[in-house]
Amino acid sequence: MRKLIITSVLGRAMLLSGCATLQQPGGLEALVKQVQAQAAQLCSFIPLASTVTAIFTAGQFVGAFEIANAIVTAVTAPLPPTVPGTKAAPRRAPTVSGVQIKGTFVGRK
Repeated sequence: MRKLIITSVLGRAMLLSGCATLQQPGGLEALVKQVQAQAAQLCSFIPLASTVTAIFTAGQFVGAFEIANAIVTAVTAPLPPTVPGTKAAPRRAPTVSGVQIKGTFVGRK
């Protein structure tokens, strides 16, 4: 029981510390820039600021690395295999937390 209480208090403190940094001026803007930089470094994809903001406000992810990793996983997911002789289903736009991922790949021709 004691460990549960300590874990709960520490978990809430970590969540609140993340919120406190975003309430500072430029906090959300800094998060967006971090996500864009990390996604660009991981897979050469730069998500739109509106996409990053929507994912953050959905509340499933807190940190910039978590959001960037989820975006990279979504945009680099392989196409499902098709059965020879059948028509492939159209590919749906990738999503994270119900938010459609919009952005551009850089360095590709």
